[in-house]
Amino acid sequence: MKTPGKIEVYLYFDGNCEDALRFYEEVLGGEITYMQKWKDLPTDDTESMDEMPDINPEDIMHANLKIGDVNLMASDNPYRNTSFGDSITLNWSHADASEVKRVWDELAQDGEINMPLEATFFAPLFGQLTDKFSINWQIMQWDEEVS
Repeated sequence: MKTPGKIEVYLYFDGNCEDALRFYEEVLGGEITYMQKWKDLPTDDTESMDEMPDINPEDIMHANLKIGDVNLMASDNPYRNTSFGDSITLNWSHADASEVKRVWDELAQDGEINMPLEATFFAPLFGQLTDKFSINWQIMQWDEEVS
């Protein structure tokens, strides 16, 4: 029998990873558990930042943001060729309508609303947006009686 692994989300940013994770940490109540910049890589005789001249040493090489039971990993794409698209969407949900509206309002600020936050047949509140960091979100209030 195969032992299942786990799937985690990994996001690439084009130079604003730290800003994005600090924003998500504040809005979603998460905790950044690890953040390493390229300049802080361990150096030895075989490798150094001098060998990677096109990489901004202040960019994030790797970071973890813990939100509930989810570990969101992220980094700055050192090649600045990240293609943001609609094939991946993060879903955030909560039972409390006021908390859902607060998170919606903060993520929507300077972003683009793709579907307004409103009642649907499957949820008391549901909406879709793209935030200011070009990340797609589904924000949802769950019904505790249905969940």
